Amino acid sequence: MIPSGTIEKMLSKVRDLPPLPSVVLQVNRALKESSVSIDEIGGIIEKDASLTVKLLKIANSSYYGLSYNVDTVTRAVSVLGFDTVRNIAVTLSMGKVFSRIPEDLLDVGRLWNHSLGCAIAAKILVGKKEKILREEAFICGIVHDIGQVVIAQNLPEAQRKIRKRMASESSVSLSAAEIDELGFTHAEVGAYLADKWHFPTKYAEAIRFHHNPCDAATGDSSACDKRLVAAVFAGNMVAKHSGIGFGIGEASEQIPDDVWGCFGRTSDDLDTIVEETHQDFNEVVAGWGMGG
Repeated sequence: MIPSGTIEKMLSKVRDLPPLPSVVLQVNRALKESSVSIDEIGGIIEKDASLTVKLLKIANSSYYGLSYNVDTVTRAVSVLGFDTVRNIAVTLSMGKVFSRIPEDLLDVGRLWNHSLGCAIAAKILVGKKEKILREEAFICGIVHDIGQVVIAQNLPEAQRKIRKRMASESSVSLSAAEIDELGFTHAEVGAYLADKWHFPTKYAEAIRFHHNPCDAATGDSSACDKRLVAAVFAGNMVAKHSGIGFGIGEASEQIPDDVWGCFGRTSDDLDTIVEETHQDFNEVVAGWGMGG
C-alpha cells in the first residue's frame, strides 16, 4: 500500500475535492461517537427540510416494506437504524457530487447507475442475517467509484488520455492506465475522499481495494475489514454482469471462489443474485426517485 502521506502529496494535483452536504458530514461525525442518540441524529437531519421529506418518503416506500406509517425523522432513525438512515442520506446527496461532466470524459449518469447497482448487489451478497455488514457494503458500493468523478473533474486532459488508451489497448486495465498517466488510481482517490468525508476507516479501505481484494487479504491493517472489501469487489462484478450502468472492465471477469466463500455462497448463485439486483435496483429507482 502506498503511504497515505505520499497519496496526499500526489493528490495535491487535484484542485477541488467534492464536498458532501453539511448535514451528512454532521451525521458522519456524530456516528463516530458511541454515545450518540436517536434524537441527536434526527435533530441533525431535520435541519435539512428537503432531505427530511425524501427520507420519510423512502422510509415508507415498498423497498423497506414497513407495516406502519413513519411520520417523523426520529421514528425513521428508530425503525431503520443509524446506518440505514446515513446510507439514505448519503445516497440522496451523491447526486449532487456526481455533477455534469462532458461525455468525452465520463458518462456520469451511467456511472451513477453502476454505483447504485454495485451497492445493491453487495448488500444482497452479504445476506439478510448480517444487517450491519449489509448497510456498510451498500454505502461503500455507492461511493466506490467516486474517484473517477474527481479525476474527470480536475484532471480532464489526463482523463482523456486514459480513456483513449483504454479504447485502443483492450488488455490494459483502468488502474494500470491511471498509474501510468497519474501515478495513482481512482480507488486511491476514493479512499482519500472517504477519509475527508469522515467515513469510518474501513470504508476507505474497502474503496481502496475494490479492484484488488487480494491485496487487502495480504495486508496487516487492523482497520481493513476483509469481508467488506470482498462484498464491494463482488458487488462491482455483479453490477457489470447485470449490465446496470457501466463499469470499466469486462463483465466476464470472474469472482474468485474465496470471495464467494466469505458469504457462504458459490458461483452457482450468480444468476440468482443478478436477478435480485435488477429487481431491487428497479424498486430503488422507483421509490427513491433516482437513477434509471
